[in-house]
Amino acid sequence: MSIFRGGVGVEEEPASSEQLFGIFANRRRRFTLHYLLQCRRPVDLGEIARQVAAWENRVTVDDVSYDQRRNVHTALRQTHLPHMERAGLIEYDSRETTVELTDDAEAFDIYMDIVNRGRTVPWSEFYVGLGVLFSLFIGFHWVGLVPFSLVPALGWAAIISLLLIVIGAVHIHISRKMQLGSNGPPPEIALSNEN
Repeated sequence: MSIFRGGVGVEEEPASSEQLFGIFANRRRRFTLHYLLQCRRPVDLGEIARQVAAWENRVTVDDVSYDQRRNVHTALRQTHLPHMERAGLIEYDSRETTVELTDDAEAFDIYMDIVNRGRTVPWSEFYVGLGVLFSLFIGFHWVGLVPFSLVPALGWAAIISLLLIVIGAVHIHISRKMQLGSNGPPPEIALSNEN
């Protein structure tokens, strides 16, 4: 990515994984990216501050107080936006007070698996467990254990296939909800609202 500083073109390295984890470790930065990904246009800093404050305080945008908005606005302007700009995720025009995603940020498929940790079983572990369970069913059928032997092999194949399709569809639905930029509030708020 090429950027201009002081009239001189400077090549900037893409953000490292460590840099990105640092960005996503902060809730305000995640909320900001979530909103920018939803808007997909240059957004005024005041608009971002109101929306982030609303999500943080779990109120509507209209119910955000002046102090709540000011607190978020100041933190974004002084700390978070410069950090995100150095990582190459946004372009921040401090004169116009507008923020826009870069092409690099648009390319990210930002999935909030980290937010989910501790609240749900990770999908990889779930699928391993499912594979073990299905293998047990087939093994019980093979040795003739009742009631597993009462279902023919083709029946077990149909049951397992149907379950995999349903579970895969649920996984797709949840994964889409857990992406930054999906409709509605940020993933971690959506998840906490379900609990």
